[in-house]
Amino acid sequence: MCGIAGIISTKKIEEAATKMQNACNSLMHRGPDASNFFINETQTVALAHTRLSIIDLSNTANQPFYYLNYVAVYNGEIFNFKEVKNQLQQQNYLFTTQSDTEVLIAAYDCWGSQCLQKFDGMFAFVIYNKANETIFAARDAFGEKPFFYSIQNNQLLFSSEIQTLFTVGVQKNYNYTAWLNYIALGHTSNANDVSKSFYQNILQLPQGSFVECNVVDVVHLTPKIWFNFNESENDYSNNVYDNFNQIFTNAVSNKLIADVPLATSLSGGVDSSCIVACINNLHQKNNYSFKTFTARFNGFDKDESQYSKAICSKFNINQIFVEPTAKDLLNELPILLQHQQEPTQSASVLTQWMVYKTAAQQGIKVIIDGQGADELLGGYSKQMEWFLVFLKQQDKALFNSLKQSLANNEFIGNWGASLQLASFFPTYLQSIANLKNTVIAKKSNGLQKDFVHQHYNKTSVEKTNYHTFKEMLHYHTTTFGLPSLLRYADRNAMAFGLEVRLPFLSKQVAKFLFHLPNNYKVKDGFTKHILRNYLHENKLPEIAWRKGKIGYEPPQQQWMQTKAIQDMVKDAKLLLYNEKIITKQLMNAPIIASAAHSKNNIDWRLLNMGLILSLK
Repeated sequence: MCGIAGIISTKKIEEAATKMQNACNSLMHRGPDASNFFINETQTVALAHTRLSIIDLSNTANQPFYYLNYVAVYNGEIFNFKEVKNQLQQQNYLFTTQSDTEVLIAAYDCWGSQCLQKFDGMFAFVIYNKANETIFAARDAFGEKPFFYSIQNNQLLFSSEIQTLFTVGVQKNYNYTAWLNYIALGHTSNANDVSKSFYQNILQLPQGSFVECNVVDVVHLTPKIWFNFNESENDYSNNVYDNFNQIFTNAVSNKLIADVPLATSLSGGVDSSCIVACINNLHQKNNYSFKTFTARFNGFDKDESQYSKAICSKFNINQIFVEPTAKDLLNELPILLQHQQEPTQSASVLTQWMVYKTAAQQGIKVIIDGQGADELLGGYSKQMEWFLVFLKQQDKALFNSLKQSLANNEFIGNWGASLQLASFFPTYLQSIANLKNTVIAKKSNGLQKDFVHQHYNKTSVEKTNYHTFKEMLHYHTTTFGLPSLLRYADRNAMAFGLEVRLPFLSKQVAKFLFHLPNNYKVKDGFTKHILRNYLHENKLPEIAWRKGKIGYEPPQQQWMQTKAIQDMVKDAKLLLYNEKIITKQLMNAPIIASAAHSKNNIDWRLLNMGLILSLK
């Protein structure tokens, strides 16, 4: 896991060495173990790298990495690299290190862009071919690893993090349309275009895509898709639970490959508990020893630590508790946003930050986490509501049965008039919801009229209509939902030189879960049934059949009531008012201390944007 940056230009790069050194300095937190850069003879290609050593800790695996005619900078891990390496050795490729970087480059030399189909991992990389002056860049299937870029002055400038682009010549031009949508609606990403960021002149290489071109054509960058999430390769006719057990165990086992200390994050919920249970099984077979880190909020009704303690007690796991406070929010949020450079949805992100920070302080270099399962299987109450809406079109009797049982188990709320109407006219209700969002964004009470008039954009607000439960899950996994969570996790972990690994986003696991027939996703009034069955089989029924869902929630409402944080919100409001973004009425309005997942989270959003605006 590392930081990458570079400039690829149609003409000589001015002060190339200085810019690459600046990039390395900016990315040192992502790769504290080594840093270096490469500049070609004509000074049209400059590649920088900072290294977090995880596999093959020797200096021979440092980057930029040279192999045959290639120079590469690479951020991430290819978890099946040993398997790919064996295939390449049969093709007479020779290797001098134990790193996956060397395998990545050899695979590209052997198979071209088709090498991406061979990889199961998380990555963002650039390979420069010195012989024919071509560039190959790619990003992993779900976008676990970041790849930001800007095109200006006949140059492509790229990096793992936004602030690094500012150090190599990219101007800070805010995408105020994204700001408007965030403040008015809470959107932390564009509703339709995953390439957009909160900066007008900075884009992201979409997940599951690649670019292959000559250096002179790089400013005409046209990403191509290499990963098709909709293609299923699984047989669900029999032994579904056994097949999942095998695929999941293999994915978790691959995530344990490291030459440094690793641990897990454990909330006490279903997803992270599955990972801990799986590692425990592997521990018994292979003598793994690991710690787990858990956020705890004593006295808070959403605290889940009792469940996580039960798991660790049963499996005799070393559990370290992290107890974030309002003081942590006050002191750490500005630093967190310095690394994120884009706003957050709630103080849940701060909680994750504190867990990762504590893990790094304990000497951990790799942490395994559970993101992705909710989006793949429909773990949120809003997803379950729409599952029922679509189910009613197909099986009214099953709809009535599951609606009642899901309500009894606290996975959905009251089935009100709007949902009743949606169950008859699902497409119409989605259109109404989009219309409501556009009205809220366009009117934006509290935002100055000139700001709204100048930056309102209807297409950035309207979500894609979906016609099936599966289409909805695809949208939340690939476009609106999971991408923000992956952004939080990467920047939060890498701020402390910590690699985060996500077994549920292994290609095999993700595709298996996504294409599961619905009766394995929702059954007997329980969501994510296949995971709950896995926990039950691993003798954790008290976790498996928990009712309701707690979305990694800290006591944000309580924290926001403290004077020091309210003063910080007031300062943020004043800054936004002076920048002619919010009205004087909103600036002077009483601060609303809202819960982390509240719709009325306006002052959290204003705090985020004010702090980002104040970043140097």
